[in-house]
Amino acid sequence: MGNVIFQYNPDMMLLKYTQDIEVIQRVKHALFYTKEWDRLDEGTISLEEVKAIAKARVPEAYHQLIDKATAPWLDIKIYEEVEVIIRALKAQGYKLILCSNVGTIYYDFAPAKPIFKVFDKIYLSTDMKLLKPDYRYYLYVLNDLGIKGDECFFIDDSFANIKAAWDCGIEGFWHTGQIEDLRRYLNETGVLS
Repeated sequence: MGNVIFQYNPDMMLLKYTQDIEVIQRVKHALFYTKEWDRLDEGTISLEEVKAIAKARVPEAYHQLIDKATAPWLDIKIYEEVEVIIRALKAQGYKLILCSNVGTIYYDFAPAKPIFKVFDKIYLSTDMKLLKPDYRYYLYVLNDLGIKGDECFFIDDSFANIKAAWDCGIEGFWHTGQIEDLRRYLNETGVLS
């Protein structure tokens, strides 16, 4: 979802509130690039707990920035070009499934974004208590949908997640942010017409 449907970039989130690169680095590594953030996505810790742990890692002067940095989810901007692709795939009759490593914060921003209503089913790590690239994540989704790996196609911005999908027999495309590359691949493979 992040970096495929919308931009997920902690630097950009923090730049909304400060241009001090040193502060951004400290807060980013205290909050986002931590095992606690992974546990948030995994659904085994709350956002409030993550923020409390992050605040313990930085000077008090940065605490307000941690609060602000976890709020901009409501402001996420959907990539228009990707939304066009998603809607085109839906119009072609594809069943669309969203698989994402995301915490309960998803439930705060998704209702306000119509694109999420296009998906037939949504699998969130926070609900499954599993994170991609754990192969059990993919096997759970396949089993729940009653399909085999070769009956679906997976797009992700993480090569590790794509590799795990391949290992489960799922065709996948590593999306590096170049929407034209994604569109070209879908056209060349006949997925998108």
